[in-house]
Amino acid sequence: MRNSTRRHFLIAGATLIAGAVGVQAKQETPSGAAVSVPQKRRNQWEPAKTWVFAVGVIQYPDGQAWPQEGRRDVEWIAQLKSCGVPAAQILYLQDKAATLSDTQKAFGTFLAKMPADAMLWFYFTGHGTKSTGGTGAFVLYDNNWSIPTVLSTIERRFAGKTALLFADCCYSGSLGMEAMLRAGHVSYGVLTSSLSSTVSTGALTFTECLLAGLRGAVQIDTEDDGFIDFLELSRFAEREMAMNDGQLSTFVATNGFDARFALVPCLARGNPRLGEYIEAKSKDGKWYPGRIEQVNNGAFWVRWVGYSESENEWVSEMNTRTYIPKQLALGSKVSVEWNGKYYPAEVLAGRWGMHLVHYHGYEDFWDEWVAPNRLRPVA
Repeated sequence: MRNSTRRHFLIAGATLIAGAVGVQAKQETPSGAAVSVPQKRRNQWEPAKTWVFAVGVIQYPDGQAWPQEGRRDVEWIAQLKSCGVPAAQILYLQDKAATLSDTQKAFGTFLAKMPADAMLWFYFTGHGTKSTGGTGAFVLYDNNWSIPTVLSTIERRFAGKTALLFADCCYSGSLGMEAMLRAGHVSYGVLTSSLSSTVSTGALTFTECLLAGLRGAVQIDTEDDGFIDFLELSRFAEREMAMNDGQLSTFVATNGFDARFALVPCLARGNPRLGEYIEAKSKDGKWYPGRIEQVNNGAFWVRWVGYSESENEWVSEMNTRTYIPKQLALGSKVSVEWNGKYYPAEVLAGRWGMHLVHYHGYEDFWDEWVAPNRLRPVA
């Protein structure tokens, strides 16, 4: 069975600290958004002082590969430049260029160049793995790059005070777990596609969430204050990963990192239903879960869960209903699939249709969050 994190972390997650919010004037638009002129936040992202180290490996020597066309990691780098991060402060290693030797050398050199007022943004996408001892690692083109090594390099070579860490791969939550063990001079904001105990799909839904955040998607701004902050982005990613990929993302804030750190300004939502998850009747007469992306004269522009944007459609409000993910009661007896076999277990918690289970006869070490398709209720 796969390794799992300790129960208190799986249930509680990280401790978050709220910060200040801005104030803005609004003017309604047909989409339900509003023109917004937010005041500058006390703790707001400064792209000009940001240094980005990114690694994207979607082709491997053994022939494993994702399509090169429409690479989300390439789009993410381009969006950072559009936000104002200087090209000279971005180092992006792709596929064959991301060998272990070259990556480690480039990372150390890159960190050493940064001034003391720099903020580090770290990103990885590709395969992730875990050792038998439970240590997470990023799978580079030719070898594994252990996550403790990544954090140790930052602690030794980075002169700045704040680092944002992102990873879209299996067991990526290990990045957050490792950051929680660090008590040095760096404060970390960590957001990853999965828990440290679970695999991640290859759909790159998580990186799409990061892109949506940087592009100022209004549905992420749940506080409706004209800014997308790190906490709001983490909540959006959690919902999207649970709804679309059947997994939970990881969010960690350590060493005084402000969870309300403002990333980008955006239009105020205007209509409170923007971003709401609903069930709606499609043109085929069937009901599907989706997310409201626009509102116009009693109709909703719906992004269907698990489908591409090309499938979006307008749905009348009368053909919608509240979406309530099926959640089992705490203590429910279930049978959970793992590696093709089913094991008796008990439900400890539920979130967004996912369930945290404890396997009968196994230590808490094996507790894990599971998607609905792996779980069978037991009468």
